[in-house]
Amino acid sequence: IEQISGLKTITRRLLNEIGDINSYFNQSELNFIQLMYDITPDLPIVISSNGIKSVSQGLMLPPSSVNSENPELYTVHPFKIFQWFKSNLTLGINTYNQRHFPCNDGWCQDILDTALLGLVNETKQMLIDRAVNSKDGFKWTKYFREKL
Repeated sequence: IEQISGLKTITRRLLNEIGDINSYFNQSELNFIQLMYDITPDLPIVISSNGIKSVSQGLMLPPSSVNSENPELYTVHPFKIFQWFKSNLTLGINTYNQRHFPCNDGWCQDILDTALLGLVNETKQMLIDRAVNSKDGFKWTKYFREKL
């Protein structure tokens, strides 16, 4: 999914969003960028048993004991296909809600995904949970535990 998200996003931006693209690329390069955009498949969409559409994780995934990433959420970050101010927000939120590995610690990106999707209450709660549940030794841990 991350490859599809990346290729679609980058080639679309190169073709549409950088202004006078001809000053950066020759015609052969522009043709190649257009070809890459055209042959990159659309994001795979799945429909749950209760009729909710979301982006698929992908066809081949490592065992969950090895990896707990949610590759379908690369559509939110870093490639920003789904964001709170875009028309396809519902699909992004559905994808977030259907993720297989919820997480709110370390390098986990759920908190960033909620912020980019405009899920303000979820972002706020995750931020509070991270502060309260920080490892001892961090300067804010005692402060938050006393205040909450």
